[in-house]
Amino acid sequence: MPLELTTSGALLVARQYRPPRVPTPLLVSHVEQLDPRHRFDVADAAALPWPDSSVDLAVTSPPYGLDVNYWGGDDPDYMAWLCKLEAWLAELYRVAQHAWGRLCLNVPLDRDRGGWQPVSADAIQVARSVGWQFRTWLLWDKLQAGSGTHRGSLDSAAAPNVTAPVESVLVFYRGTWYRSGPAAMPHHAWLELCGPRGLWHFPGTTDPTSPAPFREELPERCITVFSFPEDVVGDPFAGRGTTPAVAVRLGRIAWASDRDPTCVAAAREWVAREQSQRA
Repeated sequence: MPLELTTSGALLVARQYRPPRVPTPLLVSHVEQLDPRHRFDVADAAALPWPDSSVDLAVTSPPYGLDVNYWGGDDPDYMAWLCKLEAWLAELYRVAQHAWGRLCLNVPLDRDRGGWQPVSADAIQVARSVGWQFRTWLLWDKLQAGSGTHRGSLDSAAAPNVTAPVESVLVFYRGTWYRSGPAAMPHHAWLELCGPRGLWHFPGTTDPTSPAPFREELPERCITVFSFPEDVVGDPFAGRGTTPAVAVRLGRIAWASDRDPTCVAAAREWVAREQSQRA
């Protein structure tokens, strides 16, 4: 019988041959051309240089502790990752607008690396422990289920393996959920995304310059539904800059941070391009 290799197994094999990520020099950006309300910081997400009560909406996807080749490395095990997550979420709670701050957190539904763990359920518990209030749980079907060859025990209930090929977008808030503001959401978006529309179907993406990018549609939906024009939208794991770029495209103020200076420079350049197109 031929050996079947699971997706997670293939990734583990591939990582043995992947060269270490070497940062490119910091890009020069024409900061003077940017709206001065935007900001870009090289910082750890557990120690942001952002003021208290300053961010209306955070849309972010932190490292997952799955041995991804991030700048500075990834967390070695699940418990270490949960400890980091607690620090990150506590810092996001500090900078969230105290009266109405919101958070859209993209994390895996679960994981099987080092034993099965309920990642999204644990993330909710961690978020609530640092003060966040839970609002809703969205499911993102990335349309990447494939054939699902790792089914566990053959034709047997001994140890079957059942995996849902989705990720979560967990929505939290600080203060009160209700906010007063203009009815600025496009009506088609309101029809498509609000109400019982918490199952999102669109593919993920890849980028050879970024270890874990996400598709523009993810922050676009979150920013459209959960923020008003001119709100401050922050992402402390900016990566290639998807969230801040989409925020500017939608008329929001972008705050981006990452511990990798190359990512911060890339985010600033993308925001500059978006702003020039809006001018």
